[in-house]
Amino acid sequence: MDDELYLIARVASQWLALPAVSVEAVVAVRDVVPAPLAPASVRGLVAIRSRLLTLIDTALVAGEQSFGDSAPLMAIVAIDGHGYGLALDEVEDVVALPMTEVPARLGSGWQALASGVADHQDGRALLRLDPADVIAVLNSRALDAAA
Repeated sequence: MDDELYLIARVASQWLALPAVSVEAVVAVRDVVPAPLAPASVRGLVAIRSRLLTLIDTALVAGEQSFGDSAPLMAIVAIDGHGYGLALDEVEDVVALPMTEVPARLGSGWQALASGVADHQDGRALLRLDPADVIAVLNSRALDAAA
């Protein structure tokens, strides 16, 4: 089986591998319009390429330190017909990687988000992060808060 292509990116101190097929583009974050009454992990709305995207603070969803207003980059993704920007600290490359199962003792909120792990050539462990899982966790928390 061929290795899948992944976008290598960093959120907070965690290096991630996002399936390249799920990422439309990576762009700089500009002019975020706040979304009143939205959960803290929704940083607001961003207009880009004639589209309105919901900007998600990926770090907050994972239980890490918030980007605040300074997330430099976002990965544009579409989940169930809705456009999102996943805030990223850094983007490195797109590479083919083999994935293995997530270790049972993976700490913090990344455990709920990670669907695999790969060893990068420089020894870093990369967590496979499916953008749909980020949105599912975000929606689940919003439903729990509303109940």
